[in-house]
Amino acid sequence: MPSDSSPALDLTEFQVLDKDGSQGRVLALDEVTSQKWKVRGFIELAGVAGPGVSCVVTCRDGDEVALGFLDCAGDHSDRDLARSQVVDATAAGVQLTVSWHVVDMPTKCVVQQEFDVTLVNLSNYAISLQRQFEATGNLDDITRAISHFEKGVLLNQDSKNAPAWLNNLGNAFRSRYTRTGAPTDLSDAISALERAVSMTPDGDPSRPGTFNNLGIALQARFKRTGNLPDLNHALASFESAISLTPEGDADLPAWLHSLGISLKIRFERFGKLEDLSNALSSMKEAIHRTPDGHSSLPMRLVNYGNGLRAWFERTGDTTHIAQAITAIERAIELTPEGHAGLPDRLGSLGTSLMRRFEYTGYLPDIASAVSAHKRALRLTPGGHPGLIIRLGNLGASFIARFERTGDVSDLGEAIAALERAIHLTPPGRPGLSGQLTNLGASFLRRFERSGELSDLAAAIDAQRRAVDQCPNGHKDLAIALNNLAVSLRTRFGRTADPQDLAEAILTLERLVKTTPDGHPNLLSQLNNLGEALMARFNLTGGLDDISHSISLHQRTVHLTPDRHTDHPVWLQNLGNSLQARFNRTQDPEDLDEAVSAHQRAVELTPRGHPKLPVRLGKHAAALRSRFERTQNADDLAMGVSSLQDAVNLTREDDPSLPFMLSNLGSLLHSRFKRSDDLQDLEAAVATHQKAVQLTADDHPSLPDMLGNLSTALGSRFTRVGNFVDIDEAISSLRRAVTLCRQDGTNLPKSLNLLGIGLGSRFKRSRIVEDISESVEMLDEAVSLTPEGDPDLPSRLNNLGNSLKARFRVARDFTDVEASITHYTKALSLIEHGHPDMPLWLQSLADAYESRFERIRDQQDISEAILGYRRALQLTPEDDAQYPIRLGKLGTAFQARFERTGELDHIAEAISALETAVRLMREDATALPEMLCNLGNSLRICYERTYDPRDIAQAIEVQQRAVRLTPDGNTNLPGFLTNLGSSLGSRFERIGEPEDITEAIAVLQKAVELTPANNAGFPGALNNLGCFLHSRFKRFKSVADADEAILVQQRAVQATPGGHANLAGVLRNLGTFYEGRAACNNSPDDWQASISSYRLSATSKVGAPQTRLYAVESWRDILTNHYPQSPEILSAFDTALGLEAIIAGLEQTVQGRFSRLRHLSTMPLDAAAFACQFERPDKAVEWLEQAYDEVLAERVKNISKQLEAIGSGRAESRIDLSISEKISLEDEARTHFGLAKQWDDLLTQVRSVPGFETFLQPAPWDTLREHLPPLGFVIVINANSRRCDAIALSARSERPIHIPLPGFTFERAKHYRQVLKGQLQSQGLRMRGEDVDPGHVAEGVERSLGVYRKPIVQDKGGMQGVLKGLWEDLVKPILDMLDLTNEGRIQQAIPRVWWCPTGPLSFLPLHAAGNYVDASSKGTPDFVVSSYTPTITALIQRVRDDRPIDANVAGLFLTSQPDAQGAIPIHGTTREIAGIHAAASQHGVRTLKLEGDDMSVNDCLTHMESFSSVHLACHASQNASDPLQSRFLFHAGVLDLNTIMKRSLKNADLAFLSACQTSSGEEKLSEEAVHLAAGMLAAGYRRVVATMWAIGDQYAPEIANDFYHYLWNQTNGDNRSGFDAALSARALHYATQKLRQRLGFSEMSLLSWTPYVHYGY
Repeated sequence: MPSDSSPALDLTEFQVLDKDGSQGRVLALDEVTSQKWKVRGFIELAGVAGPGVSCVVTCRDGDEVALGFLDCAGDHSDRDLARSQVVDATAAGVQLTVSWHVVDMPTKCVVQQEFDVTLVNLSNYAISLQRQFEATGNLDDITRAISHFEKGVLLNQDSKNAPAWLNNLGNAFRSRYTRTGAPTDLSDAISALERAVSMTPDGDPSRPGTFNNLGIALQARFKRTGNLPDLNHALASFESAISLTPEGDADLPAWLHSLGISLKIRFERFGKLEDLSNALSSMKEAIHRTPDGHSSLPMRLVNYGNGLRAWFERTGDTTHIAQAITAIERAIELTPEGHAGLPDRLGSLGTSLMRRFEYTGYLPDIASAVSAHKRALRLTPGGHPGLIIRLGNLGASFIARFERTGDVSDLGEAIAALERAIHLTPPGRPGLSGQLTNLGASFLRRFERSGELSDLAAAIDAQRRAVDQCPNGHKDLAIALNNLAVSLRTRFGRTADPQDLAEAILTLERLVKTTPDGHPNLLSQLNNLGEALMARFNLTGGLDDISHSISLHQRTVHLTPDRHTDHPVWLQNLGNSLQARFNRTQDPEDLDEAVSAHQRAVELTPRGHPKLPVRLGKHAAALRSRFERTQNADDLAMGVSSLQDAVNLTREDDPSLPFMLSNLGSLLHSRFKRSDDLQDLEAAVATHQKAVQLTADDHPSLPDMLGNLSTALGSRFTRVGNFVDIDEAISSLRRAVTLCRQDGTNLPKSLNLLGIGLGSRFKRSRIVEDISESVEMLDEAVSLTPEGDPDLPSRLNNLGNSLKARFRVARDFTDVEASITHYTKALSLIEHGHPDMPLWLQSLADAYESRFERIRDQQDISEAILGYRRALQLTPEDDAQYPIRLGKLGTAFQARFERTGELDHIAEAISALETAVRLMREDATALPEMLCNLGNSLRICYERTYDPRDIAQAIEVQQRAVRLTPDGNTNLPGFLTNLGSSLGSRFERIGEPEDITEAIAVLQKAVELTPANNAGFPGALNNLGCFLHSRFKRFKSVADADEAILVQQRAVQATPGGHANLAGVLRNLGTFYEGRAACNNSPDDWQASISSYRLSATSKVGAPQTRLYAVESWRDILTNHYPQSPEILSAFDTALGLEAIIAGLEQTVQGRFSRLRHLSTMPLDAAAFACQFERPDKAVEWLEQAYDEVLAERVKNISKQLEAIGSGRAESRIDLSISEKISLEDEARTHFGLAKQWDDLLTQVRSVPGFETFLQPAPWDTLREHLPPLGFVIVINANSRRCDAIALSARSERPIHIPLPGFTFERAKHYRQVLKGQLQSQGLRMRGEDVDPGHVAEGVERSLGVYRKPIVQDKGGMQGVLKGLWEDLVKPILDMLDLTNEGRIQQAIPRVWWCPTGPLSFLPLHAAGNYVDASSKGTPDFVVSSYTPTITALIQRVRDDRPIDANVAGLFLTSQPDAQGAIPIHGTTREIAGIHAAASQHGVRTLKLEGDDMSVNDCLTHMESFSSVHLACHASQNASDPLQSRFLFHAGVLDLNTIMKRSLKNADLAFLSACQTSSGEEKLSEEAVHLAAGMLAAGYRRVVATMWAIGDQYAPEIANDFYHYLWNQTNGDNRSGFDAALSARALHYATQKLRQRLGFSEMSLLSWTPYVHYGY
């Protein structure tokens, strides 16, 4: 390059001279910047004279500019030596500086490997420079990288590595292009990548990646130039990359993402939603396949979010913009500060927030958008090409905020940002047109506020420049042309300068011409051009302009789809243009079309015109049709007005008058249903009555007239409640049916209407004959209606209504089943958008809710809620039916809450009902019921939360409901009952006597008003009995107790046997008897209470929770008052069976844990009584049933297995279709039938091999079959009543019952507390305790966090605990089993599996002993101990014991010494290093990863590929959520829930060298919820764990001794290198060695006793 002061040169060639001075090789020079050139190529020094090169530089005209000698001698040891030399020019009087690189190339005789290594180093260095550029944006890095890649390409031109070098070079050029925007970089990138693709052989694994890179570069060039072949070529490249990539390949997400980007770009060019849909699918799939932590995940999330935003911008679907914002926010969270991509991602977030703001007007969105764009701008260095875009984005966000707030300062900010962006943008740069467009819009907005023509001139100037920047086909051309036209027309409106209007028309014509058919913007562009032409017609009167305007508007209307938001506008503008031409030409055709377009033809028709009434009628009919489709109240108002006008203009003797009157009445009736305005209904009835009067008896339309009249009368009856109306309606309909039967026409229609009328009267009269006749009429109407008839759906719906109503009074289950069937069919026969769809969805939801009230199937209430929600979505908020449907949704949520107990459900109910009440008119007939339902929900919420505001509001609204309900109304008893319930509920909590007195009074009135055959009668009695009992409990009046029992006995008698509510009624009766017995201690009352509870608990139907409450009371009375009664066992058996149904079948794992924590003492109590009655087998079964951790999984899988069995055995087919099985009997028989079906089903299931104990506790014989062949399983039940051990052995036919009279539950808790205190005194942390960061115990580090300061304890605490456990508990058990026989010690020490309960689960039974000296004995001297959380967990591992798959046999080890937030445990490094070394010596397949080398996902992957795992790390038990108990790694946490989700089919041994891995949950100590048990549940057959924090000093010793024993004792044929079945003995060996070394001090005991073994 020349010096700065040199004249301009035009250099073209660089010649290298041969030895004789003649012309040698000629290399072309390319000017890359002003007076800087680049030569591409190389020269072999071996081919030139001397240690240098003679060269000549020539210019374009052939003159030699410079001649010189380049010295290439020197040390080339670094293989890439940069040189520079000044060469004097011979002609131009300038100096040229020549820079080059000398690369030492070995000759062919030199070892080729050395050269290859050099190239590899060069490649790696170049790649590292490129990555550094991508992280920092430093141009020097990418320029140096390109230079190195170019050298590599030159040195590998004929090598098989050439494609790889070309690929890297192309990527580097493209990277630099993203920073500089230089077109040459992009062209060079595409050239290199095309060469790479052509040189890469088929089948080469790098070929897909090269295709992908080429596609990205082509895509970038298309975005710059708009050249369509580039985009097509890019799409083809991406598709090739995907097709060549195998499923599961790590690069496949990248290819999918690239394809999605190109499809989105094509959508932006052509506007086809299919392209965008495919793009989103591709990008979503790419994200799904991208693992967490992948460096490309943020970028893919951003691009996916941008695609979702594009979908929103096209469709207006707000769910997509919300998803877009969520995706981009996640991307930003994953992007570290300083990352080069962070500003772009912030910009995308800002743009998405702005788009949502533009749609919703939500100000916080635009504020966040401005903030995001500002932050992006702050992070962008000067000179960065992204600076321009970010300035533009910031300006656009200011404009958007101005549009909402009108703050002119925002416009100023926008203009400043946009002007700066434009100033920085060179001509031709992509994005400039958009910046100019936004700048023009900003000036235009400011003009609209200020009126300054200078702003308008600036707007037009900017928009003209924007148009100039957009060639035909450019994506921004349309908006630029449109905005320019708008500004020109605006100025024309201000100045009336025809030149502005002419330019606007030319601009819009160009815009329309360049917009393809089908483009979504074409309609608005046609309309705008038509408006501009009409404006010029108004100015000049030129007919060509107005004709062209009409043509454009007609085309717009023709192309506008139904429901287009601008359809009314296009029609209005068409009418305006037609009217304008009509005003000029008086062409009647124009006027007729104008009337049609405006829907105001009537207004344009002169009064007295003979066709006016007809036109009015047709207009009204069209408006009514549109109302029926859109529910637009304006259409009804115009229709009513038109028809009233038509009627007024029609003579009395005109034969068309009755039809007009009937149509007018129907429109008035429709408007009443929409508005609930009684005046409309009164007018509708009067109009229909007049229509009937004017219609001859023999006129064929009379039945229709009568039907319309009866429909209006029925509505008035429903609204006002006057039976005269419904009687007249039914009389009219009977007359219509008679007429139809005579002439055989319209009979189904009249039958349908008669059925509806009878059903309406039944709702008030409760006369069963009415509803029965209604069903009969409607059933006949449906049967006479052929399939395909458009009236069939509505008639099916009406039949469903009457069947549902009859079910509610007659309780015939077939009625509700049939109603659901009819509703479902009706809905299937109509299209979405049908005007009756909301009503029919509501009807179907009602039916599901009715069925739910009887059988309590949660699927029914879910279907009901879904139906109500769908109905609401289709109902306008100002529709009178909207609050009705909202209220129904609220009651459905209340029903769901009563089933689930989840507070969110009752909150939803209250919210919906409050809104419904607020929306209803004071005189609405449904208001009292809505108020009552709201009160019920508030009361139910109060009974859960005890917020006094809820119950006060409940009473207030229910009192209002009673006040609004007239005497004689059939709903009044129910309203009184609910009010009484609320008053009584408040009394029970607060105790005000006035509340209970008033409650009983209103409940007594409710009972008096309720007929004995009414379905609500038993409930009314039950409520009265409950509150009489409440008053008895408070004031101890025996009279109240007596009356409560008498009332409840009536309730039992009134409830049909087998009814779902009977269990609750019986339970309450038992409670009343128990209350009286507690006062008088009457044996008869005690027995009556027991009998009632027993009947409730053992009922075949009824809610399981209600029956569980009853059985608990039954059990408590027996255990407290009849402790020797064998009936106690029956009570416990029933209780545990119900608990299994509730906790095992219907709850989530977390929910089951919470429930079992609440009920955790029940199995212990049951087992204690079983032992008392010498039934150890029953005790074992009950304990296993309660602790069966796989019950839920069994139930989930069994249905699939049974289905498979059933499909192969026709004689065993199970059919549970209620609609096919139900008999035509009353509700009680229905419930009995369902219960029998359940029993029969269980019998059938249990007859299938493998399912003999389905939903039953496993009997002793089944457990015994799979016990370990040697040793004992010892279950210890620690209960407040007694303590017992039960020993199980495969060699014993019965469980061995070992009473423990010398041990108590309190003593177990005492030892637990002593141990806890001793651990604290030594600085060892127990599960769940807080820690003091100021103290760490020496040598004890392996736990989560740091430790408490020592708490002073008496010496010998640990020794005392172990001694007490030995003498009072463990030794008596071992003595009974003859395991302390000294002779046994000389043989192999036997195995035992401890299965403790209660506080014993926290005590080291395996280490119990009297440790005072070397001669001391304890548990480890007599047995090898293991633990099992349940017997089932152990026998599963015995049953499933099988050889390990050779492919996964081996040991995976990891140490995590420096987990974040935890104490360093550097001993773990030494621990696994020793194990790994020893394993390698023994030939064990092993893998060791430490610290940062391993992610959480890596660990899970290796757990699947190795049969055994050793985790040396911190761990923690989560008491509140056991499945979140976790191991702590450098890279994150691995929780139990995640492990249990993995399929660890070959898992064998897990060594958890971490603290707290088996300490369990104190409140549920009997349940397997600690990490060790979790690893068993995840599939491991045996687990080594610790009970408390372990010493970092001794952990490596224990581990090394453990594995030393395994490897020395294992047969050499074992495929894994060791036999994990010996792990219990190995741990025994290791801990006893440590015991022998350390002696008998407290610290010695604390060091070896925490190690425990779980499993087989």
